[in-house]
Amino acid sequence: MPRLDEFEGDWSIERIVEDLFLGRHVEFTGIARLIPEKDGLLYREEGTLKVPGQVPIAASRSYHWRAEGNMIAVYFADARPFHRFDCDDPAPQASHSCDPDLYQVSYEFHHWPDWRSTWRALGPHKDYVLHNHFSRLSSNVAAQTQRTITAG
Repeated sequence: MPRLDEFEGDWSIERIVEDLFLGRHVEFTGIARLIPEKDGLLYREEGTLKVPGQVPIAASRSYHWRAEGNMIAVYFADARPFHRFDCDDPAPQASHSCDPDLYQVSYEFHHWPDWRSTWRALGPHKDYVLHNHFSRLSSNVAAQTQRTITAG
């Protein structure tokens, strides 16, 4: 299992959202950057969200990743706890309850430095499976991809 510092750098991200509630697939492609900060890494993703029947839009989000013993703790941008996963577990899983919704994640690092996360979200108005695939980028590829995302 990778440790927190091994995530530092630029990653391409491909996301497929199987929206079972609305019966559609949504796609996101972009870059996830994990940048050193005071207490760990700032996770910042930027890219393009494609919803069927709509014009593609720019999308972004941020999290804070912290090492806490053998765990990686993930916090929302406003520092609220999100979830934690065990770096020593060969198939780490975690969950986050945001009443009345429940989010469950499983991570897969068997093909490091490519890695995946799969989220399952259930609630009164949501039912989706979100598949993320991350691949490490060189700094040149990351800069070119960022220019493409910015140009829209």
